[in-house]
Amino acid sequence: MTQGNRTVKPDCSRIEIISVHVPKTGGTTFKKVLKQVYQDEEIFFDYPHKGPIRNKLLTSDRSLTRVIHGHFPGNKYDYKYPHARKIIWLRNPINRLISHYFFWKSWQVLTFPQETIEEDELARVVEFAERPEVRNILAANFLQNQSLTDFYFVGIQEFFREDLVQLEQCLKWPNFELEDKNKNPYPEYQLLLKKLLESSEIISKIGELNREDREIYREALSLREERINKLNLGNNIWINNGKTQIVEKNSLENNRKIIEPLISWGSIDRIVIQNQVLGLSGWVASWKSGPVEGLKVVIGDREYTFFEKLLCIPSPDV
Repeated sequence: MTQGNRTVKPDCSRIEIISVHVPKTGGTTFKKVLKQVYQDEEIFFDYPHKGPIRNKLLTSDRSLTRVIHGHFPGNKYDYKYPHARKIIWLRNPINRLISHYFFWKSWQVLTFPQETIEEDELARVVEFAERPEVRNILAANFLQNQSLTDFYFVGIQEFFREDLVQLEQCLKWPNFELEDKNKNPYPEYQLLLKKLLESSEIISKIGELNREDREIYREALSLREERINKLNLGNNIWINNGKTQIVEKNSLENNRKIIEPLISWGSIDRIVIQNQVLGLSGWVASWKSGPVEGLKVVIGDREYTFFEKLLCIPSPDV
């Protein structure tokens, strides 16, 4: 294998982790975790915008490096570091593309002051989604001809905290503090996201444009379920002041507190099944009990946990 004018040979160095950062999937938050687990000199960030500095580092001897993280194809370092554990985080392709658009748009507004926030921003999202360079970005740019089974760990952004604890358990990492996930900087992003998700026509269009990535995402969810079953060793995830821990189930049982349900009011306003995805929209409130932080979805006797919540949306009419 050649790189420029140099021959790159397999390297059995200290490289432990190859972390592929797909845009808008939690990669920035994961980078902050890596910086707590490893020393600065042990991490090499491979991002295209680093230009000449990045190219120099790629061809230089980096004997202290243990982790490589950045935007690059999943097979980029396979030949040079064949024994490294590869990690990738994925996200529902429809939500990922919407977030990608508003992140891109926020930079347009900052970089070009004359750029304004369009009134018909929802239509602009569809135009953005139709661009060839942003369609099926996971399959085309990051996986290419690879399979998800070629990765040591495939995390899901919608279950970032839970999956991160599982990864910590697998790699025997020390405890770390997990900051809130990186928030999209675009003004009124949450409100516009809600409107987009309520438009079955737009969601269907974006989904059709990203059919390959949706198939990969469904496979990732299946792999996650298999992983959870394998890791179910009688332990539970416990979050203590932002620090992740694995606690024995017996310990939790002995210290379990009985939580009384709150009296609440609510309504399910809309139920939509689109592209094999069940969408529920509505509201819930509880008197003098603060904001809602979670909810359960139970259909018949089955409780569903694989769903994404969109909370704290402005509701002036409620």
